[in-house]
Amino acid sequence: MYTLSLDKIFLNTRLYEEIKVHDLSVNTLLNLLFYYHNDDIFFFNPSLHCYCKSCDQKVFFSSIANKEHKESFYEYKFLMLENDYKDESEKINVLLSILQKLNYISKSFKCPNVSDGSHNISFIFKVIEGSLYKIGQYPSLDDMNRFKQNKVKEITREIFTELNQAHDLFASGSVNKAYIILREILDKRIITPKFLSKNFSGLKNKEVSISEKISFLKSDLPEILIHDEGLIHFLKKRAEDVKINESKHYFEIIYYAILIIVENDLSQ
Repeated sequence: MYTLSLDKIFLNTRLYEEIKVHDLSVNTLLNLLFYYHNDDIFFFNPSLHCYCKSCDQKVFFSSIANKEHKESFYEYKFLMLENDYKDESEKINVLLSILQKLNYISKSFKCPNVSDGSHNISFIFKVIEGSLYKIGQYPSLDDMNRFKQNKVKEITREIFTELNQAHDLFASGSVNKAYIILREILDKRIITPKFLSKNFSGLKNKEVSISEKISFLKSDLPEILIHDEGLIHFLKKRAEDVKINESKHYFEIIYYAILIIVENDLSQ
């Protein structure tokens, strides 16, 4: 089973971090290193959706065909045709033997907003003893993820402002008002955006309760939220039906669940 996608390699893998080649499919590795658009067998046009430092916005960069290592690409293709390899691991090993002879492999993507190449993003990889390493890139990984980082920080600031407001209300005895704010944070700031980002076919345009959304997002949420049936039942209630003793009981659980989720999002 292959564990790494092109997006993860380009946008999440730091310089000199080891990538096991056998964690990649043959086509992923070929398109990562070559993307030779004149060959139908390996035709694939990967794009990267990330921050363009020059445009100061998030754009879809498109892959540039890599002709620099054309001979290596055709050497691999020739060996495949000559030996008729079927097994994926055999194909990977043949490709490895070829790539390890190269001093480096370059890969670039172009910004759609300019045609002169001034906004391009570029990467340099090297294969050593069965592992792939990113040994250079421009702009930096932090710059490419800047939009995501700023957005998360902005949302996080808003959440913490509202959490403080809820905490102050709870401390002053306005328990139900505090709970209403907390529930709004959990639903509108966290659960609903996560739910909408998933491809739950046929559900996005339907009315889905917060408890139902939580059940769909079990793998993305802390256990404190998904294994307490009383809490799930509590979240189904309308604000006007909530009793003060219930709000007191679940306030702290929801409060810390939100903190756990925010911390996890910031660390990704």
